[in-house]
Amino acid sequence: MRKPVHLAFWILIGLYLVTSAAYLLAIPAYEGPDETEHVAYVLWLRQRGTLPDPVTDADTALHQQASQNPLYYGIVALWSHILPVDYGQMQVAPAVNPWRSYPAPREIPDNRNAYLMSIPGHVIDDGLKRQIEGVFWLRLFSPLLGITMLTGIYCAGLLLWNKRSWALLAAMIAAFTPQLLQGFVIVNNDTAVIAFGTWTITSSLYLRRHWSSPYALIFAGICAGLAGLSKSNGVILWVAPMMALLIGWQQSRGKFKHLGMAFALLLLTMFMFGGWWYLRAFILYGDPFGFSTHQNMSWAATDAPNLKVIFERLPSIAASSWADFGWYKILPGNWGFILPILLLIIGLWGWRGRRIDGDALILIAAVGAGLMAMVVWNWYSTFVPGRLFLPAYAALILLVVQGLQRFPRFRIVWAGALPIVAFAMISTTIYPAFGIPRLLVDLPDRLSGVSLDFGIARFAGYHIDSDLIEQGDQRLVELCWQSPSGDAFVPVPYAFAMHLIDSDNRLIGGRDSYPGLGKYTLWQPGKAFCDQFYLSVTGKVQPGKVYPIVLTLYDYDTQQNLSSTNPDGNESSLIGYVRTRSDRIYTSDESEIARFGGVHLLNEQRTDTALQLTWGVEHPPARGLKTFVHIINANGEIAAQVDVTTGGDNYPAWAWNA
Repeated sequence: MRKPVHLAFWILIGLYLVTSAAYLLAIPAYEGPDETEHVAYVLWLRQRGTLPDPVTDADTALHQQASQNPLYYGIVALWSHILPVDYGQMQVAPAVNPWRSYPAPREIPDNRNAYLMSIPGHVIDDGLKRQIEGVFWLRLFSPLLGITMLTGIYCAGLLLWNKRSWALLAAMIAAFTPQLLQGFVIVNNDTAVIAFGTWTITSSLYLRRHWSSPYALIFAGICAGLAGLSKSNGVILWVAPMMALLIGWQQSRGKFKHLGMAFALLLLTMFMFGGWWYLRAFILYGDPFGFSTHQNMSWAATDAPNLKVIFERLPSIAASSWADFGWYKILPGNWGFILPILLLIIGLWGWRGRRIDGDALILIAAVGAGLMAMVVWNWYSTFVPGRLFLPAYAALILLVVQGLQRFPRFRIVWAGALPIVAFAMISTTIYPAFGIPRLLVDLPDRLSGVSLDFGIARFAGYHIDSDLIEQGDQRLVELCWQSPSGDAFVPVPYAFAMHLIDSDNRLIGGRDSYPGLGKYTLWQPGKAFCDQFYLSVTGKVQPGKVYPIVLTLYDYDTQQNLSSTNPDGNESSLIGYVRTRSDRIYTSDESEIARFGGVHLLNEQRTDTALQLTWGVEHPPARGLKTFVHIINANGEIAAQVDVTTGGDNYPAWAWNA
């Protein structure tokens, strides 16, 4: 029986859709880069039927997207009409996470979510629930554009090579690039410019072979025009069909008259399908590329960057072109970048000694144009994401695979590693950033501190890497919480405040966040979880003192605290203490007046009304001590006495450092 044509490619499409579904479910609504603004643009077209004004409408939910090219948004607005969601009155109004982009180390998923309560099943408000459902339905159009991109790369590979397996490998690299997987499951216009940009490259390779064909010219012009109508960085790829036309004409030794006619047809087609937008923007606003709208944003560049600044940004740009999730630099560990680095190095190494032919020149020009777009963006923004390069990504993939053909034995290795890395990103990087915390039945044994009952939830204890602090310290803390037993989920839309205070009730350090570090507001009954984060000591501390740790749950909007009780049933928010070192270090060779076990009385100074004792310890006592000072008269009777906490309440004996 004859095998179906291109069966392996269709199997790849099936595996791609499965992987896309996993990414779609792992990334909550609105957590894709700028997704709120892209959704707002779609709703604008759906509800108003007019294009936004880049000058006056940049202050709306669209922000900088008000100047974006309309193709993607128009298509998705039409798509929304066949979806089972009423978008007629829907507004983009997610609950903002006030601690979004908290400056925590990369290994701790601390408030990486930009918005609250956007995990399906965890929303508390019905209006927000409808929003989230609407966003997920809109997202379903993006994988269709992903398939369009993959088909374009596969077709380009078939044009370049005799073996389908290499074309399939090129499509696999695109299919399992984590950044593309994220992009093609969220609402954003990058999907359209990448899809049509890929076909611009493919049609350019075809045009080189058939430069005089009107159909090839029109097809290349349509692809390039649609890429430009999707996003401004799509225009950079117009260099590919123009170069293909020149190379094809030169190689066939065609006439100048025919070249001029071909260029006229190509440029006219590109203008009809995309170039008119830039002429319109220039006539109406004097800004064909919409740069002025971006320059009015808070992250706009105020000074022209120098080469040093651009080179310093290169590692971040490169990383974000492979795997950078969400709004705020959710990156995998170093392991996540090994595969693309190997592919790039080996692929480029494979070009040693190869002749640069016409196809390679077209691909190199597309890659160079993509890199130039990112360089130019440095003049307009302090934030340069690697996804700006992705319209030209297909050209880079094709160049790399061309080089990999020098090492055919490793083809299976690459094909197996790509989906493994793509799926590993979900469990190691995406879910820790956006998913609910790991739920526990039994609490960790290492917990200390006083538990507190807040009624709707119980604070079970904490662990701190060291209770010795200095100003400027970052202490690693683990707070553990427990939900009451029952049958229903428990809504806890309250923030916690863990504060260090001094004797005058002044704040010297602390941390506020929603439990779950910004992403968990609907707790499972009977389950516990722990938050791990860094607590900053920002205030001035004195040597030889203890500082109370207080913990509260509060309503962020009203700033009202929930009442809490300790195990004795008393109202309290105290859970423990931290301490500072004494400014004097005890050494065992110091003279002493008396010894009480491991506690040494080193000195005493007295006046008629006061007594000052100086203590030293080799090992801090496990608990506090009392000092009993008695004055005995000649008859052996107590004439006066005082009983005090050894070290005083501000530095009791258990807090002493050895």
